[in-house]
Amino acid sequence: MAGPALTQDVSHRPHRPLTEFYSATRERSDYLANLFDNSASHYDWISALLAFGTDARYRRAALGKAGLKPGMRMLDVATGTGLTARAALQLGLDRDSVFGLDPSTGMLSQNRAGILLFRGFGEKLPFR
Repeated sequence: MAGPALTQDVSHRPHRPLTEFYSATRERSDYLANLFDNSASHYDWISALLAFGTDARYRRAALGKAGLKPGMRMLDVATGTGLTARAALQLGLDRDSVFGLDPSTGMLSQNRAGILLFRGFGEKLPFR
């Protein structure tokens, strides 16, 4: 039995506009920026708590299963505080070959990976 037909319609959003948090769609990016900027100093602690302390291990495992090896370069999109970038460094990547990109200045200010950081959006990468 065949599954449901896939359509090319990408106009569907994952949820309705959350007007209780922002009244107009154009305010969404400001709302999200504030959300991440204000939670950045707590992000690492929250990540560890929610994963019962296994977060660093599962990041390393996921990167390893994806084939990341020393000598490669990596762009950590939505790098936040650098948790995934730190996992890449623990797998042997050189600090000069790992780059971080995030739209949140708050998250970037808390990034402790020691890598080159860029402010930007995954939808519009500022690189080739």
